[in-house]
Amino acid sequence: MPEEKLTYNAKMFKETFQNDFTYLNGFLRNVHRFEERTALICPSRDLSWTYPQVNTECNRLAHALMEDGVKKQDLVMYQLLNSAEFVFLS
Repeated sequence: MPEEKLTYNAKMFKETFQNDFTYLNGFLRNVHRFEERTALICPSRDLSWTYPQVNTECNRLAHALMEDGVKKQDLVMYQLLNSAEFVFLS
């Protein structure tokens, strides 16, 4: 029996499932999909966040930046240790 050669065409997958996929859309999907699950753990402070809690913290920070005058397309730089705040800024 001859071996069948298969090729993978990512175009169909992208057109079907990822036509509007962005990092934000993927995260928001997980906020609803894994609502009760832990998304982030900070062992040094013994804290954890669920997906909706991470979303709340990210939005809180985004609104604080907007209140300080940061607008869309502005460049914001940060330097943090590997911490929960690093995730909130990402």
